[in-house]
Amino acid sequence: MTGPGQQGLPELVVAPARPGTGAGGTDIVFEMREQPDGRLVLPVFSSVRRLVEQLGRHQPWACVPLRDVLAKTQRSAAVLVVLDPVIEPGAWRWPSRHTDREAQ
Repeated sequence: MTGPGQQGLPELVVAPARPGTGAGGTDIVFEMREQPDGRLVLPVFSSVRRLVEQLGRHQPWACVPLRDVLAKTQRSAAVLVVLDPVIEPGAWRWPSRHTDREAQ
């Protein structure tokens, strides 16, 4: 794989992520997906629209440089970064923060 911005790879990607509990609360925790063979995959998307289409509108996300994602995931050979994947319809997705009673 070549570096971000080369051969059509975006410089920035939208990744499923949430704030971490590190010093100052500035850490980002990427949300990996486990494959049937046990490998971990980090889905990243070229736009917010694509993330929402695949993971739903309640999915927390962060827009980050692809080079940072690759640097963070290279620590483990078991993690594969996939750009604009199709997520299975039955896969877990973040629910709405509001219950039906709160929406009434």
